[in-house]
Formats: sequence, structure tokens, C-alpha cells
Amino acid sequence: MLYFLILSGLFGCGRGWPDKQQSSLSERVTDPVALSDESPPSKTIDSETDSLSEEQLVVAILDREVLHKLEDSLSLDQVLSGSGEGGKTPSTEWLQQNSPQYALLGSHLASRIESLSESIDRPLVVSHKDALAYPAGNVGRRFDPRWLSSSISFFQLIGVINRLDRMGLSGVEECGNVRLIYRLAYRTKEGLSSRLPFTLNVVLSPSNNDCQEVARGWYRPDGETDLTKWLLR
Repeated sequence: MLYFLILSGLFGCGRGWPDKQQSSLSERVTDPVALSDESPPSKTIDSETDSLSEEQLVVAILDREVLHKLEDSLSLDQVLSGSGEGGKTPSTEWLQQNSPQYALLGSHLASRIESLSESIDRPLVVSHKDALAYPAGNVGRRFDPRWLSSSISFFQLIGVINRLDRMGLSGVEECGNVRLIYRLAYRTKEGLSSRLPFTLNVVLSPSNNDCQEVARGWYRPDGETDLTKWLLR
């Protein structure tokens, strides 16, 4: 079950719009999980799992080559809607037009960014050109919501994190969760590219309530050389 997304990096180091650009794991999205003050009964991991070597345990996947391969099955498009029609890294413009889930999310975030910007009692600019009007560019910068529906921007998978350690902490009886980290980036027709200060954290909770089995599933077998194939088994 996929139950929430987290946004970070809205203000402070926002990148403006490029000068040449015109202004312009297959789970379903469900309702957010309600938090509770009461923790569910603790679950333990059996001795068979404890006997496995520490080197076999996979807790974070950060290798760029592996992540690039994983995006064939874990693009943001596929995670949100399960379609995968947008390709490995569909543009945010494509997502806005073809993914109802992303369109709802993007519109909400753009509205919140504008609202928060208006509540800050200091000048905030979006573009580099506007920043130059201030001495040494000393002015607050904010994220430009147009990046959320641009033909040149896209969300890139930059990490897969095993959070089995969160077992029982979310207020529901589940075996931790898996976090898919996506970073917004852009690439122009001229070949200019960069990551943007905007990150999505997609949280997936296991459908299996047998925590011993879930834990064993994160131990890489001896002799397994194809990490991507093993992760998507």
C-alpha cells in the first residue's frame, strides 16, 4: 500500500526558469494512514534471519546504474498509476496531462507553494534575472511551480530505502516500509541539465504481514550477481 508522499526543498535554494525555456513497485495510491497514539503489538524477527550475515542485508540502494535499471519498473508514472505509458522518466508535463494522481498532487503542491510564499514577510524571487536586481543577488529565492508541469523536467529515482526498522511505529500493524526517493531534474534541448531542490519520498508498506518473511526478503542470497533482477523478483 502506498500511503503518502513527502515534499522537501521548497525554499532557500530554488532554481529559476531556464532563460531559453518559455514560461509555460506497482502499488496504488490510497488514503493516508491514520496515526495512532497506541502502538501495535511488537513483531520479532526469528533466529533464522538473525543467523544471516550482515553483508547480505540490503538497506539502501543508491548505485546509479542499478537505480537506472529499476526505473524501467519503478518510474514515478508506474508507481502512481501503474501504467508506465510515459516511459522511464516521463516529463512532468506528460504526468500532469496523463496521470490523474500526479495532476491532483501537482496542483495541490503548486497552490501550497504560492500560499506559503505569500505568507513570508520578505522579498522572494523565482528567476535569476529578478535576483540580479538586488545587491549581490542577496534576496530570498523560492521554487518555481512551473517545474511541476514542464516539458523539460522529470522525476528521477535516486534511492530505494528499506525501513524495516520502522516496524510498528506508524500506528498500524505493518512490517516497516520501503521508500522510493525521486529527485526533480531538468534537461534542455541544448543539453543543459541539472537537478532541482525538490524531492518526493514515496512510502510503500508491505502487503505481507509476516515480518519474518519480509525481513528475509531483504537478504541478498550468496552468489547473486544481478541485483536489479533480484530486487524485482
